[in-house]
Amino acid sequence: MATAFFPDLTRPDGGTLVIGSRHAGGAGRQRRLAEADTAALDTVPWPTGLAAVGWFVSTDGQTLLTYAQWADGAAADAGARDGRPRRPWSPHRATASTAASPGRTRHGCPAV
Repeated sequence: MATAFFPDLTRPDGGTLVIGSRHAGGAGRQRRLAEADTAALDTVPWPTGLAAVGWFVSTDGQTLLTYAQWADGAAADAGARDGRPRRPWSPHRATASTAASPGRTRHGCPAV
């Protein structure tokens, strides 16, 4: 479930932040990318060490920012090498993986 809350930058289980951006090419596609990534997270287990992931849209519709909080750098590196074709927790390839689990949250900001 997506929320309008911003991520908690001080959460104790989020020691490493991975932030990336993708060119969306328009507000409609930007929204579809964010929704596809969010839906993909509900289909498979989250990788070990992923505490939170969220997406933020730019006001001009051109950019989608991915923000992922990991337990540590090793967990973030392992998540980037996960091997699944779609990894929404990865800013370089967002889309795929995570059933909402206790203690894990997704954050987002609605399009303006």
